[in-house]
Amino acid sequence: MMNRFFVPLLLLAACVPANIAHAQATPTATRGMQLSAFGGVSGVYTGLANGRNASIVVGGDLAFSVWHSARPSVEARGLFPIDSGSVSDQRSILFGPRVAFLPKRRYHPYGDFLFGRGQMNYLHGGYIFSLADSAFAFACNSHNRRTVAAGAEVRFRAPTRLGDVLTATAVERSREGRDGVYDVTVTRADVVVAEFTGRSREIGGTFFDDAPEGER
Repeated sequence: MMNRFFVPLLLLAACVPANIAHAQATPTATRGMQLSAFGGVSGVYTGLANGRNASIVVGGDLAFSVWHSARPSVEARGLFPIDSGSVSDQRSILFGPRVAFLPKRRYHPYGDFLFGRGQMNYLHGGYIFSLADSAFAFACNSHNRRTVAAGAEVRFRAPTRLGDVLTATAVERSREGRDGVYDVTVTRADVVVAEFTGRSREIGGTFFDDAPEGER
């Protein structure tokens, strides 16, 4: 999928020497307004369930005349996904001022002050934990005895994203006296995304008055 983006990048690289030659022929302090554009490709690859995603960054700068060894400009840039993958789907549009400092040296430091709007489509692990914890609560209270959590732990097995439909299945592993242990598996279709283990403790009392005598 990313091969089709190599050709535009090569064409852009071929134009760079001509632009550099023109810039060297014109002293920095005497330049007027200048419009420039930039672009790039970024990728993220993880060892978690073959997670990956790739994005393209494009933008432009409109630079003004030099003022007191500084060159102000206005910059706009955007981040767009080209391969959403399974890690995160990120996109943003930013706009704001940019100031380049022009000391009598080869390197010109600059600062960006960009504002805009962004979006990240991924599901935080806390939401998955809450889903598993809710299934655990229903399971350990299914005997009509008031029970609370004494401890829990979770292991995340695969990433999730906004829009995924998750299912939590709780199984009672053991129940002895007032203590119980429950396993909860969170899945997306046939993919296990999290494994949760909860320990419960009965605190006395029931939820329903019509429970059998031995259950009160």
